[in-house]
Amino acid sequence: MDALIQGFSPMKRSTPLCALVLASAFSANALAECFWEDSKSGHMEFNLRLGTYWIPRDAPVGTVIGTLNQASNLRNEMGINLVCDYQGIPLTVQLQATTPIVSDPVPPVGGEDLTGRILQTGVDGVGIHIRLQEPYMNGISPNFWRPVTWDSIPYQGRAEHSTAPTGIYARRLKAQITLIKTGPIAAGPQAFNGKQLFSGIFSDVGNVLSYNLHGTVMQAQCTLTGNPVSADPVLLGDHDLSSFTGPDYTTPPTPFSITLNDCVTDSGSGVQAYLNFDGVKGSTIIDKDRGLFSLTSSSTAQGIGIQLLHHDGSAVKLQQDVPVAPIATGQTRLDFQARYYQTQATVKAGSAEGALSFTVSYR
Repeated sequence: MDALIQGFSPMKRSTPLCALVLASAFSANALAECFWEDSKSGHMEFNLRLGTYWIPRDAPVGTVIGTLNQASNLRNEMGINLVCDYQGIPLTVQLQATTPIVSDPVPPVGGEDLTGRILQTGVDGVGIHIRLQEPYMNGISPNFWRPVTWDSIPYQGRAEHSTAPTGIYARRLKAQITLIKTGPIAAGPQAFNGKQLFSGIFSDVGNVLSYNLHGTVMQAQCTLTGNPVSADPVLLGDHDLSSFTGPDYTTPPTPFSITLNDCVTDSGSGVQAYLNFDGVKGSTIIDKDRGLFSLTSSSTAQGIGIQLLHHDGSAVKLQQDVPVAPIATGQTRLDFQARYYQTQATVKAGSAEGALSFTVSYR
């Protein structure tokens, strides 16, 4: 618009002509916002296929059933592409939920309040949070949309910046997916059956995108009794200071177990128990791949840590879901070992305690 004003003649007779040119310029820009690449138009269908996720029977509302961070772009199955290119008129995109938003209160997930951003999946008790990434996140790339409020579904985005040289592509959709327990879940396989979660409306071309959910949620029916660990604390024994001869020295391992009770699998067989261990009471992770963690803050010994092992002597990886054993009907015992591990050249005598929390999941 500024270029037209700077270029018009001050002669009164040419004013109507300038007004006509101005109107034509607006019309041309309005038609150039979003367009189909290679003139191949249609409706872009995205299908998210999650597979099967398991959740404990007694998991509270707000429990994360599973997550998926799409490392590769999810492309629409029609193989077509809509391009939006800023030409002076703001571009808009709305990814509108086509399934209801969860209305019942859900505790913060990972410390984040997701009120208004958890969608119903069509399976009672299971919600989904979709955090958009490329090209909808608030990145610095000129080929990204800018969120109006948040980067989750339901989503509104604008482009009022140069999108050169390629424009913003819509053929791919990358997102972080979180399944969340929002209420009671029925027994047996609960399938999403291609539930449509949201549609996409782009500037002047209208609704041209659908995003559908496939997969299954099943309850793995185990409980933890009030004292599921065979010994609490696990006693690693008293050891002479002279026994610690240098870094990487270890004491003999002490076996212990964690018992899952009242186990019934909806599928009948093949369900695996996963455990995720993390430090508490001042114990911190020294080396998560070697199962090594520090003593508690109340311990007085120095120069040693504690190593967590599987029953076969291999290290248990910490701060991640680790497969332990298939669950069996009734009780399932998960066997582990623990031992002191010298971490420094010099060891100081004293009390040596460690503490871990654990979370059980099933797949």
